[in-house]
Amino acid sequence: MSDVIKRLLSECVSQQVLKQAPPPRRLDKALLVTKVAEVSLAKALGIKAGDLLIDINGRPGAEKDLWEWSQQSSLHSYEFYLTDTQQTLRLHTNGIPLGFNSDKTDEAIKAQYLRGKGDYQDLVVLWERYEWKILEQISAYWLKKRGFIEKLFCKLSQRETIPNDVEWLFQAVTLYERGNCERGMEVMEQFGQECASSWQTTYSGIVLYYRAREQLRAGNREEALEAFLYAYDYIDSKPTANEIGKLGGEVPEDNCPWEGKVFPYSYHLPMYYDKAQQVGLTDSIAQLVPGALHMICVLGSYRSNQPYDRFIQRFIVFTKYFPKVFNSLHIITQNEKEGIWQAAESEAIEAGLNVKVLLDKNNDVARAIDGNSSPDVFVVGSDGRILLNDRLSHPVDMWNLLDKLFCVE
Repeated sequence: MSDVIKRLLSECVSQQVLKQAPPPRRLDKALLVTKVAEVSLAKALGIKAGDLLIDINGRPGAEKDLWEWSQQSSLHSYEFYLTDTQQTLRLHTNGIPLGFNSDKTDEAIKAQYLRGKGDYQDLVVLWERYEWKILEQISAYWLKKRGFIEKLFCKLSQRETIPNDVEWLFQAVTLYERGNCERGMEVMEQFGQECASSWQTTYSGIVLYYRAREQLRAGNREEALEAFLYAYDYIDSKPTANEIGKLGGEVPEDNCPWEGKVFPYSYHLPMYYDKAQQVGLTDSIAQLVPGALHMICVLGSYRSNQPYDRFIQRFIVFTKYFPKVFNSLHIITQNEKEGIWQAAESEAIEAGLNVKVLLDKNNDVARAIDGNSSPDVFVVGSDGRILLNDRLSHPVDMWNLLDKLFCVE
């Protein structure tokens, strides 16, 4: 264990107690640990993928959003169940993200949906786990709930159509996986044509995955491989990667083409809230000390969206526990209209964090990076070179960046 990790354990973890215990009975109340950063507090504490997070501050793990909670609370208590050793691990910490990723258990996703509190993004999690039975049960519940609305909609529109809900897509998925491929594909194509543009590209990627499956079902292996690779651009999922591997293909490497390069546009832009002031990239990097980072969040034509709001929540957490590392953030947008996903941005600015919103009327920065997503986030070091092009969506991503920056191992 490195000196850095030892120091962080001493500073951030005030209590840890291990105790032999039987497996928890209520898996519907737990979070499943899916990944642990190789260099992190979680790794040092013995937490592994497959362990369960049972309790957070006296509440079931499945009820908590760990990023939002880290932002709101400075004292955390955890209870994990370590599956390999059949022990509970109880921790008291200062709230620092420990370095593990988690998802709801299958049972938690099902229970929340059947209580009418489901999150449609959890359906993707079930799909990636090949949990057709639970997807089928959720779809049946949703169809019953939506039945009246569906009939009314079709009657008013005088045509057979589908509501703009992603549950329709997963109903089609279960039809396909249970052997009714023709009907399943028919509904998926209808979803793709009428609804997919309203949702994240993830759901279009699932439709593309099943189009590739159709090519494979028809015996067209070369066309199927090409189609799976195309689908992987939309959703880099386990099912898609598995099919690519079966056909002798290689999954595209998850690398950063910008890594090690200087940011491609040396911008100097007016501030969004005070256009008389200009802010430049060169001056901001010049103010960094070694080990400090500057982040650039390019929104393009968007002013805000949910992924952006979530990223700013994470940035607030980063600066809370590593203020000397996460030094500054520039948010660059072409759009002058206020958006609905700006709560975290306002919180960061009001808290006095070094966050500046810049107006790029010509969208020059977005064109320079040739970005296809919003937000597109870059992490730049004190030497002006790009370390990472990633939203740092998970605690593991943050710890991997810290390891890369300081080689804490």
